[in-house]
Amino acid sequence: GEASEESLCAELRESLRLPHGMKLKLIEDWERITREKKLVPLPRTPTVSELLNEFMAAKARRTSHERLYGEVCDGLRSYFNQALPTILLYKYERKQHRDNKEGKGLSPVDIYGAEHLLRLFVKLPELLAKCNMQREHMTVLVAKLTELLKFMQGQKAKYFVADYQLPDEAYLMWWGQNEHA
Repeated sequence: GEASEESLCAELRESLRLPHGMKLKLIEDWERITREKKLVPLPRTPTVSELLNEFMAAKARRTSHERLYGEVCDGLRSYFNQALPTILLYKYERKQHRDNKEGKGLSPVDIYGAEHLLRLFVKLPELLAKCNMQREHMTVLVAKLTELLKFMQGQKAKYFVADYQLPDEAYLMWWGQNEHA
C-alpha cells in the first residue's frame, strides 16, 4: 500500500544517503546550471556507460559477484535512459538535450556523465520503492549502489567535469523565450 511504499522510500533514502563529497557536487551542479546559466559539456567523457563499465571492472577483480554487478549496472543503465529526459534535467538543459540526441541515435548513457548519474541517485529511493522487489534483493541492490557512490566519490576528479560551459547566444535567446513558459 501507499504507507508501506512511503516507509520503504524513507528507508531507502536513509540507506542511499549521498557521501558528503557527492552532496557538495550536487549543490555545485545546481548552482552552475540554475544560477550561472552554464551547462555540462556534452557528450561527456567518461560517459555513464564508461563509468559503470569501469566500476564493474574494478569490482570483478575483487569479487565473485561479477554477474550481480553486471545486473545492477544494466538496471541502472535502463533506469537512467528512461529517467533522463523526464526527471533528471533542469528546465534550462532541455534544449541541450534535444540538440544532442537529434540525429546521433545515442542513448543518454552514452551522452551524459557522472553529474546526471548523481541526480538519478536522489530519485532512486522513490523509483525503487515503487517496484515490488523482494526484500533481500533490495538489500543487495542498495549495497551495490552504495559501493558505486563510494567509487564515484573516490574518483571524482576523473568522473566529474571541472568546468561547466556557458552556451552560445542562440541558446541564451531560447532560454529568454522559454524561461517562464
